[in-house]
Amino acid sequence: MLLRSRHRALPQARDHPDPKQPLTALCEPTRCPNACITARHRPAWERAADDARALLRERRLSDLQRHALATEINRLTTVIDAIGPAPPEANPG
Repeated sequence: MLLRSRHRALPQARDHPDPKQPLTALCEPTRCPNACITARHRPAWERAADDARALLRERRLSDLQRHALATEINRLTTVIDAIGPAPPEANPG
């Protein structure tokens, strides 16, 4: 994740209102060797993939929009798969 303190490498980070929060919109872990995505980040990445899949079900999308969403889903899936398996759910009982 990119943080504001990395402003020398990422000038856009200087204007971010909270320096302790990651710049997820600018994070490209499939291309950045400095990316640090761990199991605690999995829910956010899974939500993004679920949102993209939901948008892909929209009937009014153009072919270009469908292609962009499919590309994004592949990117998100690559990141999620690199995190490793999901932790087992607690079994109340």
